[in-house]
Amino acid sequence: MIYLIFNQYIKNYFFQAENIGSYVVLSVDKQVIDEFCKENSISEKQLKEEFQRLFSENWNFALKSENFFGLAAVQVYVAHSMTEELINGYYISKSNYRDRLCNFLNINNDQLGRLFDYYQDKLWHQLANWANINHFYLNLPELSFGPWSKVRYPLSQALLNQNDLSYLPNL
Repeated sequence: MIYLIFNQYIKNYFFQAENIGSYVVLSVDKQVIDEFCKENSISEKQLKEEFQRLFSENWNFALKSENFFGLAAVQVYVAHSMTEELINGYYISKSNYRDRLCNFLNINNDQLGRLFDYYQDKLWHQLANWANINHFYLNLPELSFGPWSKVRYPLSQALLNQNDLSYLPNL
């Protein structure tokens, strides 16, 4: 199963023994995804299809026994990918994280809202608890309520998104 290989890859990539006792930023960008795909002889499309198959209706699989690394990583990847673009014939602004994740999972905003409401806090808190028990530290936002409460986790790990990076040469 592609997801389990990806999940283990993310775990090994970010949570290495030499990082024990340190802060870890789960900054997943296109390079991380491309390296995974190349090492495992799969396309990004195949990876995306695996996520759509597993996570379009519920995220129970990600909450089982350390299966949360991959879904958290893809959420960060989507946050990192935020730039103005045309997706499926619709203009998506650089700040529209929810539509990007919906596109990645091939679901609508209502479905994502239900998934976020039921699973998002659990997913990220399981990751944070695992990291803490294993002496890694993630700087995640506190639990909160409101319109941005569910997207704050991946956005907090993305560091700079594609749009932000485009401004760096001008500094």
